[in-house]
This record gives sequence, structure tokens and C-alpha cells, in this order.
Amino acid sequence: MTHSNSLKRTLVAVALAGATVACGDDTVYPPPPDTFSFTDEAAEIGTLHGVVMTSASHARAIGVNGSIDWDGTLWTDFATGSTLELLGISAAPDETIFAVGRDGLILRDEGSGFVAMSSGTTEDLNAVSGVAANSAFAVGNRGVIRYLQTSTVIDWPSNTTEHLRGVWMESDTLAFAVGNRGLILKFNGSGWTDEVIDTTLNFRAVYGFSAADVFVVGNSAKIYHYNGASWQPMTVPNGISQRALLGIWGPTPTDVFACGEVGVMLHYDGFAWTRFIDNIFTAQNFEGISGSAGDDVLAVGSGGTVVRYDGSSWQKELSDLGSVVYRGIWGSSASDVFLVGPFAQVMHRTNNRWRFMAGGRPQQLNDVHGTSPSNIMAVGDEGLIMRFDGTAWEPMPSGTTEALNSVWVESPSESWAVGDNGTILHFTGTWNPQPSGTTKVLHAVWGLSASNIYAVGNDGLVLNYDGGGWNEVATLNTVALRGVWAASASNVIVVGTGSAGQSNVFRFNGTSWGAENIGTVSALESAFGVSSNDIFVVGLGGRHQNNYLDAFFNYGEDGWIRSSASTFGSYTDVWAPSGSSVYVSSTSTLVYRGTKN
Repeated sequence: MTHSNSLKRTLVAVALAGATVACGDDTVYPPPPDTFSFTDEAAEIGTLHGVVMTSASHARAIGVNGSIDWDGTLWTDFATGSTLELLGISAAPDETIFAVGRDGLILRDEGSGFVAMSSGTTEDLNAVSGVAANSAFAVGNRGVIRYLQTSTVIDWPSNTTEHLRGVWMESDTLAFAVGNRGLILKFNGSGWTDEVIDTTLNFRAVYGFSAADVFVVGNSAKIYHYNGASWQPMTVPNGISQRALLGIWGPTPTDVFACGEVGVMLHYDGFAWTRFIDNIFTAQNFEGISGSAGDDVLAVGSGGTVVRYDGSSWQKELSDLGSVVYRGIWGSSASDVFLVGPFAQVMHRTNNRWRFMAGGRPQQLNDVHGTSPSNIMAVGDEGLIMRFDGTAWEPMPSGTTEALNSVWVESPSESWAVGDNGTILHFTGTWNPQPSGTTKVLHAVWGLSASNIYAVGNDGLVLNYDGGGWNEVATLNTVALRGVWAASASNVIVVGTGSAGQSNVFRFNGTSWGAENIGTVSALESAFGVSSNDIFVVGLGGRHQNNYLDAFFNYGEDGWIRSSASTFGSYTDVWAPSGSSVYVSSTSTLVYRGTKN
């Protein structure tokens, strides 16, 4: 999602053709001949507020950016028909899914997608619980309660103006709702009665198993249990008293999970609550939890985080948090851009905003390329390859477990991928290995045609495919080549990492390779161009004494031009729909969209 307060920065470009610049250079350069204005955009899943599992192979989560759906293989974006934030979700035993959110939004999915229901209120609805497609309660701010029937929504009096945060429905004659100031409401089939436990508490969620077995959780890590006669406080582990508990779920009364702020995750075995200690439980707030069994549990929360418990350990499936690095970016047009990164996450920019598209595997995706909106390949670690056909992303068998670092798509029936240990794969309907003649890491691949393709890698290695096989055509004086792009057979650009006395940009003129001095010793990660005079190079960025940041370069009629923006970070990949527009991925969830002034 694009930040509403996006920081717009101007990159002042300086012509550097023929200049030699070192980290201690004090040279005063002439006024810049060109500028690019950049806007940072956040490519994020966004906070997830709730999740529900309807079976071992299906789940749905909701949050600030709508809904995502898990089909047993991947998480994908799921249409809601609304731009409003969703705050609560649940499923009835018949697998009808209900979701509620801002401004009184109510959605119901009976198997064919979400359909909106008129709630008759503009108050935020925070939680929902149902026992059938035609029987569910939604609760929200200022004591609002709505009863959902087949085609109508009934306003049910609550006799309170307190915000209601959670609801659990056991049957048409039994339900509990909880809210601020220690409020607990009980429904008996004809109306709601209230009980206040502690006015200093705000209860956040409720879940039960029968009329005599109900749990509520709230601020200050408080948990209360109802035995059919009274509410009793439960003892929780030490060290969490300052954390609010935000969600609760369990398959049985002796196998209950609760989650909360700052990575708090608890389990109740019928005797005592214990805390899960895991390094994936860090700064995120877990707001919702659900499962299909005690050894198949999902929890979701801030930063688009999704974690799964398999009965022995927790594993992260999605996240915007931590050391998130998006390594590949490509678009079919300026309004159709794809970004790939951790957990096989694919982000998509359309309608001027980034949205989560697919993900949920442990592998990092390293590159993406295609020929059209319906023919796109992405490759990643452990041999992961995913293909988009215009409708859905699907994993493909690759036949390798080596990390794949780059992909070039020539047509719907032909693609190439390269990776670690000299791996080269060729797609002609299925992926098959090709002899490379090397065990060096190959970082990038790019082609001019099906019979003229370049791959580059460690130790300055350059390979070329001539239609018959791969051959080493150069070993350039550099540590590693990490990017390649070609305008023609006589204009091939490779970039990489050089040490002292080495270059990090080389050009092939059709006859020989020559070093290009663009005035930086920093590591360069990627190159992309739209013509011979519109080439972009990006890298990890090393700052010069005179405040130049070696992260973004553009080759044009005036030669190589370097950014002087000292506030930008490190870049991982670049793609441009034209010489006046460019997209750059980075070592965070930020994408930089540049426009030539």
C-alpha cells in the first residue's frame, strides 16, 4: 500500500563519465545535468487482525488491506469487494465465513466469495461468530450488536454503550460477548444480560466449548474462565502482565491457545497456562488465532505476520517484519508491476498501490520476469519456481534443490533460470537441467533471443548460449558479476562487486569487453535498460565524503549519472517501463518509484 504521507525525495544526478571517484574524493562536481524525483512506496501485507481455519487445507485471514486465503499450498489475495479494513472473522460449522469491519461492514461467504450485507450501522464492527449461514452475531463499538439471518440483519439491543471487542456463539440460545471496562454479556435466546468483572480491564476476545466452559482474555494478560456458575481468574506465566491478550482458540478445553502483544503466545493443557518461547515471537502483536486441530494452528498479527504450529514448533509463513528483502522486480507495464521476496511473497502494484498477491512458503524468491501479464516466472531458493498465468500463481517442479537466482522468459514456451553450483535450467514445457561447464554461483541471466543468452556469476564469469550450448566467453577482473542486461549483440552491460583496483561495470561492444568507470567501488546488484541510451544500475550503496550515495546510476546521452541523495538505502533490483520512469526494490519493504524531471 502506498503511504498516504509518502516522502518525496529528489535525486540530484551528476555526470561522471570519465571521472574517477574514491571514498575520500573531495572533487567539486559541476551542476547536475539531470534529476529524478523518487517516491517511496510500502509494499506490505499489512496488519492482520484475525484468521479462521475451516479445514486442514483451508484458512482465511483479514486485516487492514482486506483478506487473504490459504488453499493448502499458498496464501493469495482474496477479494472482498470493499476497500474498508476488516477487523473480525469467523466460520460456522457449515464452513460459512463471516467477516466484519469498519463503518459497519458485514461480509458473508457461503462458498462463492464474499457478499456484503447491510448492517444498518456505521459503527465499527469488531468481531463476529456464527453457527450457520443464517445465524451469527456481530458486535462492535458503542454496544452495537447485529444478528445475521439469511437475507436480513437485525439490530439486537445490548443495553450498553461500551465498545464490544469479541463474541462467541455456541447456539441460537447461547452466546457471549465481551468488551471494555470488564463487560461480559450473555445471550440466552431472547436477550442479552450483562456482568462486570473488573472495570479496569478491557476484554478483547472470548471462546468457549459449552455453557459451562468459556474463556475470555484481555489487557494485562488477564484470562478468566466461566464454569457455568461464575467467572474465575486464571494464573498466567510470569513476565507478561504488561501485555494484552488479543485472541483465543482451542480444539478442546484442555488444549487452548491464546496470543497477544509483543509476541506473547500461550497454551493451556487443562492444568496450567505456559508460554511458548521462540525466536520468531519478537516485536509483532498477534491478534487472531485459529486451527483445525491442536497440531495445526495459525496465528496472525502485525506486519502481515502468519505463523503456524505443527504440534512441536512454530514456523513463520508470511511477514513484512524483520530482515525482509525483496530481491526482484519486473513489470509488464507501468501499471502492472511485480515484486518478489521472502516466504515466496509476490506483491503486485496496480491501481497505484501495492497489494499482496501470493506467498506462504519458506523459500525466498530472488527474481521475477515475464513477457506479458499472463506469462510470468519467479525463481528462488531450494529450486523454487512459480508461474503466473494471469489468474493464479502456481509452484512448478524444477528438478533441483539449488538456489535459483535469476530467470529470463523468452516466450510462453521457453525460459531460462540460473543459480548456485553452476545450475542452469531450461523450460520448454517442463524444466530441465543444462550443462554449464562450471560449479560457480550464477547470479543473473538475460537474453537477446533464444540463441543469444548471457549468464554471469562469481569470479567475473560470463557465459553465453548460442543456441547449441553454453560456453565461457569471458572472465572479467572482478569478484562477482551480479547483473546483466543487453540492448543488442554489440551492447551488453554486466555489473557486480569489485575489490580494490577492480571495476564493477563492464560493457561488451560485440568484439571485446571493457571496464566502465562510473565512479564507485560499491557493490552493484542489477542492471536494466529500455534502450542503448537509457540504462539503469543499482547497488548496495556506499557513501562518499562529498555525500554521494553509490546506489542509483543512469546511463544516457551524457554518460553515467549518479544519484546524490544521501537518504536512500541499498537497492536490490531495478526495472523501468521507460527512460523517464523507474522502479527500484530495496533491502526493506520499500519500493522507490522514480520519475525523470
